[in-house]
Amino acid sequence: DLGGDVFLSENVFLNVFKDDETSDRGYANAISTGDVGPDATFSISRNVFADIDHAISLKIQSATIFENNTVYKVHPDFNDRFDNPSVASVVNLFIPTDTDSRATHGKGAYLSDNILVTPRVFSGADDAKEPPYPVTPLEMYRNLLDPELSDLEIGRNHEGIDILDLGEDNVIDDPLFVNPDNNDFNLQPTSPAKNSGLFDQDLGAIIPAAIFISGEPNSYTLSRDAKLKIGGPGYFAYQWRFKDGQWSDVIQIGDGFKADGETVRDSEIILGGLSLGDYVIEVKGQDFAGNWQEVPTQSKKWTVVNSLPYEIILNEILIFNDGVYSLNGSSPSYLEIYNPNPNAIDLNNFYIANHSEADFRISLSEYSKIQGAGYLVVNLDSLFSQNSLNNGAGSIYLFFGDEIKDSLTFGSQASNYSIGRQVRDLTWSLNYPTPGAVNKVAPSGDISGIRINEWLANTDQLNQNEFIELANPAQFPVKLSGASLSDSPNLNDNLMTIPDLSFIGPNSYTAIKPRGFKLSTDFDQIVLRDDANRIVDDVVYGPQSSGVSEGVNAGSDQYESFLLPTPGVEQPSKGSDDYQKYEMSLDIINHLRVTEIMYNPIGGSEYEFIELTNLGDSPLNLNGVSFKEGIQFVFDDTILLSNESVVLVSNLQAFTSRYGTETGLIKEYQGKLNNAGEKLVMQLPDPFPFTILNFNYDDKWYPSADGEGYSIVYNNTSGGNSFYNDESWSLGSYLGSPNGYVIYESYEEWSTNYNLGSPYQDQDEDGVVNGLEYLIGGNPKTIDDIVLPLYDKESNLIYWELSKRLVANDFAIKFQSSSDLTNWNNLEVLESQVGPLIEEIKVIQSSDSKRLFFRIELEKLLP
Repeated sequence: DLGGDVFLSENVFLNVFKDDETSDRGYANAISTGDVGPDATFSISRNVFADIDHAISLKIQSATIFENNTVYKVHPDFNDRFDNPSVASVVNLFIPTDTDSRATHGKGAYLSDNILVTPRVFSGADDAKEPPYPVTPLEMYRNLLDPELSDLEIGRNHEGIDILDLGEDNVIDDPLFVNPDNNDFNLQPTSPAKNSGLFDQDLGAIIPAAIFISGEPNSYTLSRDAKLKIGGPGYFAYQWRFKDGQWSDVIQIGDGFKADGETVRDSEIILGGLSLGDYVIEVKGQDFAGNWQEVPTQSKKWTVVNSLPYEIILNEILIFNDGVYSLNGSSPSYLEIYNPNPNAIDLNNFYIANHSEADFRISLSEYSKIQGAGYLVVNLDSLFSQNSLNNGAGSIYLFFGDEIKDSLTFGSQASNYSIGRQVRDLTWSLNYPTPGAVNKVAPSGDISGIRINEWLANTDQLNQNEFIELANPAQFPVKLSGASLSDSPNLNDNLMTIPDLSFIGPNSYTAIKPRGFKLSTDFDQIVLRDDANRIVDDVVYGPQSSGVSEGVNAGSDQYESFLLPTPGVEQPSKGSDDYQKYEMSLDIINHLRVTEIMYNPIGGSEYEFIELTNLGDSPLNLNGVSFKEGIQFVFDDTILLSNESVVLVSNLQAFTSRYGTETGLIKEYQGKLNNAGEKLVMQLPDPFPFTILNFNYDDKWYPSADGEGYSIVYNNTSGGNSFYNDESWSLGSYLGSPNGYVIYESYEEWSTNYNLGSPYQDQDEDGVVNGLEYLIGGNPKTIDDIVLPLYDKESNLIYWELSKRLVANDFAIKFQSSSDLTNWNNLEVLESQVGPLIEEIKVIQSSDSKRLFFRIELEKLLP
């Protein structure tokens, strides 16, 4: 037992519990205030209490100021063998079984910035040997409480309130100690107790033994005033000075425990009228026992300036937004820009870009201006790719005209976490997204739990990039910056350092493309090291199959091969719903093929089409399958039966006007195909959004398909991945054959319908041979007229217009003129307009001759 005012700091109390063999009716306590006089105060700070019945028991009207302590494993209540009860807690205020006539209750308690892993905080409150029972004054601020806290009650005179009502910012959460059962009460980096104290110090006992300073101005400030908060656990007075200046008089921090009001545990230094220049404040504290701090605490430096060295700044970036921020019904990537100046900034001529060359930019002029100390949130979706091997990494530049005003380069990003600048020193860190508001730092965990989860060493056409996938099984994000990957156990051999501002989200995966080394397709090793070059994980693998990755799937620790590599996405466990989707995705990869392309049709791009066919034996559900390059299209809930095709068209109305509506499944896409050839990229839907087609067609393969009316068709209907070269493609039908529907009609087919002979015969003797009837859509059984040439006197030109059927391609019409019926000249085609099924041909001839004769001839095109 201790009597009088007492200061206890930096102690460890372990295994304090009542002996079951004793008949003593008292409690077992790490600290007991003893029986010496009322109104004593016990300042208890930066102590560890573990495996105890009580941290402190208050008697004889004594009080405690209990700050920045760690309490772990307070024992459950029990009755000893003599049936004496023990009601365990952090702070006990009365022992009802104590037979000592002098036994009276404690006065009260102030608890702040503690970590309390206990089923109960207070026992004996509002209690005494006999009425009237006191109302025990209790205060609690910024304490981290046990998620298994079972008793929130206080006492008989605190009816209707519990311990969470005794003050602000008390939180129930897991403190995330490093190893508490081995008495290591350091905090993990992601502990909610980090930086959560009154002065931004950690909660609990493991903090520096010094007074704290908080509230310094930003590194550069226009303000000539400052207000600093001073205090710390166990400190009740201080002196301060400008660095290397004269010390102030002693200043008290509050006046101890206040039974009839709020206990004050901080003080302020208020500065005004500061001159331009640099400032650092020094403070030395005096603890409850009267000891002065030997080495003063220094504030962070700040500089008072006439103008800030920047106008507007990049302040926060969110790349992967999985619903954490919504804008107009979507979840975009965003950039937040901040104006630290007191006055508004005109945004005319400001713009942002993702490259220093500013090839593509977003102008800020439309936003007009940004208010002083204001924020601007800009949609970034148009600037950044969501490629699984890019992981959100990139750069962002803020330009004024041609001048770069601010920039940032960052590594892989975690979904639903942003990166942002800290308010004071503008350094970048992981943040919780706060668009349009002050940034909030998010803690990141230790890399020691990261594992190498999947890799692709032997690439193919579909999977063209090697990758190493890392997995984070923890419940919090992890910083990857400074860590390294290599294919060698020797330090610095083929080392790839992961760039700054790289993170992996909780329970997440990120795929990294090796740089500086290449994974062997035979035997090799992959090594992951932390930023201190300690090995975190490594794998050794054998020969690798083309396009097949290797790794670990969910719920297993055994390595296996994956026909569908999933960089950045968990490989599903067999039997799960996602595994069924995985198998469906494999079916699509193996059996869905582009089987015909009309990329430069007669009549223009509105007649383009792409045909896809299910070459497998089972139906394919294409829901969510999409084209990402070449065209833009996402399938709805489309079921494609075995050997069934679907045709994607550029313009549905134009397509049906040429091919009709009875041509099977038809859907309209956005964009148009490049006539000179381009890449077509098709992708699976979530949860496996990976490439299932990566194919370049080339207009040099078959010139007749480049504007002459022909398509190209895939000629390997047995499947496989052989469609990546011209040998797997052949020239298709004239005008194509979407869904097998052919509209081209040869002379032989047409003439058979009329029982005709040679195309050069005139079956109906109307002066138009059969072949011309075939071309112009005439009837060889009746007399057809040919439209005659027309003379335009004003221009002195002769025009001749004729309509030709587009589907008739065996022959062409040759227009000729002559002045003597002996020598014939071909006429120049002035204009050709192609409609869905008709080509309107217009020729021209000057009329300088006194007389002219005109004729049309049938020209054979196809054998």
